[in-house]
Amino acid sequence: MNGYLGLNLSAEPTERGAVLTATGGAAQVPMLRGLGFIGVLSLGAHHQTHHLALATGQNPH
Repeated sequence: MNGYLGLNLSAEPTERGAVLTATGGAAQVPMLRGLGFIGVLSLGAHHQTHHLALATGQNPH
């Protein structure tokens, strides 16, 4: 997903899970603010395949 729609994504593990950081240029700021965390996670065509795999007991990773 890094680079999709001009976004730079990085994830860092923490003691309680992980932190996802999404950055981009000035053109991406309104999109990031509007989408929020859950919206960013739903971007891209991989999302549907991911949930189908989970629903059928497969490992999507």
